[in-house]
Amino acid sequence: MKEFYTPIAIVIAGACIALALFYGGTAEAPDTRYADTQGAPTPSAKETPEPPQLPDEPVTRETNNHIYGNPDAPTTIVEFSDFECPFCNRVHTTLKRIVDESGGTINWEYRHLPLSMHRNAQPAAVASECVKQFAGNDGFWRYADTLVTNHNRITPTFLKTEAEKIGLDAATYDTCIADPQMAAIVADDAGTAVAFGGSGTPYSIIVYADGSKEAINGALPYEMWLPYLPKN
Repeated sequence: MKEFYTPIAIVIAGACIALALFYGGTAEAPDTRYADTQGAPTPSAKETPEPPQLPDEPVTRETNNHIYGNPDAPTTIVEFSDFECPFCNRVHTTLKRIVDESGGTINWEYRHLPLSMHRNAQPAAVASECVKQFAGNDGFWRYADTLVTNHNRITPTFLKTEAEKIGLDAATYDTCIADPQMAAIVADDAGTAVAFGGSGTPYSIIVYADGSKEAINGALPYEMWLPYLPKN
């Protein structure tokens, strides 16, 4: 009789598991479509937390900012981004479209949030600050476009080569990326992102004309941005 106990136990256990799946449903996989995180699981759509309460302090840079679009636009989208993040590549195109279609009422400010899991994200952020210093705002955006489009090709050699194409000579580039002030600019951006609730990329905050703010987490498709945007 004992020889039948093990098979019977297996059958009973299998039946219990089947009933649990039938009544409880299957577990939902985390939704990783829209954001890169530093190792934390992305919540599913059913578990997405409420938007964080944002500080009253300014989220835009006071100086040396990177603006795409009309500098005097009443609404600003501040994006905290990582040049190696594939999701940032997606939102880059979306934000350009939003600004281009806004008729000058929305601009986009790029700020840095290099994630530790991306080896070349921090060097890329520093290199982009050097390009901004020597090639201005237009040079920064040309460089940023190149980096996000080639996010999976970024290496120290790639960063230097692309900076030289924009006009930095090799000696100037080497001196600049070793300047601790460039790294401090990136660190200040990242600190601001964390203070405003950012932990993954892209993380964006819309600053409206009246000073109110709205956080947008992840690379939402264009249509999902529309409810958050002011009407032209």
